[in-house]
Amino acid sequence: MSIARERAFTRLRHRDAVSYAVEYVHLRVGGGQAIDYLSADGAEESFREIHAELAAVVDELVASGPPSEELEAMRQALRQTLDHPQSVLAYLDGAAE
Repeated sequence: MSIARERAFTRLRHRDAVSYAVEYVHLRVGGGQAIDYLSADGAEESFREIHAELAAVVDELVASGPPSEELEAMRQALRQTLDHPQSVLAYLDGAAE
């Protein structure tokens, strides 16, 4: 889902300029189950465009998976996080708020 979030953010924020924030949410619902989803903000007149793009991103990833370039970018980001323990603390602090 991190790749989906990054892809949607790039399109909706940078390319289309219709959303300020694109988020990936992992919500535990009990019994070892969870719901994962993407959400994005935007002006009322852009909601259909935003919804269509979020759905397109998920559909693309279901159909073909992420390309090796996106996987490598995620691996690199993880390596950087693990190499800098303070970034893990910052993430945990933000997630706890």
